[in-house]
Amino acid sequence: MMTVVRNDQGTLAAAATGTMRYHPEGPMAGWLFAGPIWVSPDHQGQGLGARVLAEMLCNSAETQSWHHVIAQAKADNQPSAGMIERCGLCQEQGIVTIAVNIGGSLATR
Repeated sequence: MMTVVRNDQGTLAAAATGTMRYHPEGPMAGWLFAGPIWVSPDHQGQGLGARVLAEMLCNSAETQSWHHVIAQAKADNQPSAGMIERCGLCQEQGIVTIAVNIGGSLATR
């Protein structure tokens, strides 16, 4: 599922994706992976990240059968963590994700 927000000129301003990437019979069946969330540099700081994430969650709730959401932000990335929290998501104790970055480049600030 991808949801986009365009500016008044029709240019892409923000986008969020959600995928049901876990096996339907596995221990994480019904978990939606939310991300990445992208906001154009020209539109950052306007709340579009939270808006597009919230819209994607609402849209995907109608078409996917998820009951939990995983959204990730680096521990030191407070703007992204705040955006996730503004959409009503919270940290669940005991759930930890680990990413291995072989290439060394970062996907977010």
